[in-house]
Amino acid sequence: RFYVEPVTSLKIKRLAREEDVTLFMYLLAAYNIFLSKLSNQDTVIVGSPIAGRTHNDLHDIIGLFINTLVLRNQPFGDRVFPEFLQEVREICLDAFEKQLFHYEALMDRVGGGIETAGNPLFSVMFVLQNMELPEVEFPGLKVTRDLRDSSTSKFDLTLYCEEKQGDDGLYFKLEYSTALFKAGTVRRFAGYFQRILSQLVETPKIKIGNIQVISSEEKKQILEAFNENDTAFRSDRMVFQLFEDQVRKTPQSTAVIKVCCHV
Repeated sequence: RFYVEPVTSLKIKRLAREEDVTLFMYLLAAYNIFLSKLSNQDTVIVGSPIAGRTHNDLHDIIGLFINTLVLRNQPFGDRVFPEFLQEVREICLDAFEKQLFHYEALMDRVGGGIETAGNPLFSVMFVLQNMELPEVEFPGLKVTRDLRDSSTSKFDLTLYCEEKQGDDGLYFKLEYSTALFKAGTVRRFAGYFQRILSQLVETPKIKIGNIQVISSEEKKQILEAFNENDTAFRSDRMVFQLFEDQVRKTPQSTAVIKVCCHV
């Protein structure tokens, strides 16, 4: 869990209004950049739940109508953030308009089989909770709310954001699969996402490729500490002689490993 202070969150909301987008669209765009930076991929697919009550007659009916939209965006590094944000807006609006189109019908049209294992369309999710839940009252019945965290991650990674009444800040939670990530890794992820938000606020027209994810301390650790390979060699021996010395010490050890890298 992490918290974005009102100073930053109010700037985010103001910038969202200026760009004619919702808070959901703004944070989704930032989340796409975050995932793109982590995966080094330009195409990001995120799932997000919607109410599913598209008809007025459904508003007062008890039941679960939640549907999940699949949102595909491309945060290319050479694009400025406002341009990408408008693309996210158009993709979201288009997805909302087509939200009733069934996955099974889509598979029938494209001729693909329906996958039943795992999540065939996306593995990461974004959820914004910005509606106050009213107290539910029934004659002769007392209703209480039971809020608890699930012990099972539904997807590889899910980012939850919540607005609370009377608090201008934003509350976030990262839910993750422990089979894929360690707790320390996800804590760093939270820092990365907050760093992205700060840069978007400080430089609204920043180019996506210029957004820095890791801190200066982490960059120094990766470039200097992890690559520390200075070694003092004897000046009276040639390189091939040092190689021969090592062969005599460990004759059964592997001398050279060839690594092929395909980009």
